Amino acid sequence: MEKIVRRMLLFDFYGELLTENQKRIYLYVARDDQSLSEIAKELGISRQAVHDSVVRSDRQLIEFEERLGLIARFDEARGKFGEIRELVEAIKSDSGCTKEIEKLSDRILTISDEILEEL
Repeated sequence: MEKIVRRMLLFDFYGELLTENQKRIYLYVARDDQSLSEIAKELGISRQAVHDSVVRSDRQLIEFEERLGLIARFDEARGKFGEIRELVEAIKSDSGCTKEIEKLSDRILTISDEILEEL
């Protein structure tokens, strides 16, 4: 399961850098969980051609991440947003928290959630 999630994450970030044919085959494998034989039959190509395309795509996607590090940076940003959320919640739970501070805290949480959604 972890391999499927990792593949889809790599595809989400870097899939547009693959050829159209690679994208189509990769989605059959990663998203649709089809076997190489099923894909080969559907596309009218050999099982080996499907396998080679998937291996090449995997290698390229991993290389893109190693060079660009977008997923690592995304994970880091997501962790920081989690930390912001924890700190704001701690401020809000303080018994001396005024309505104004609570309102500002809610706004900070809303903004951080919006930014996280955009990532």
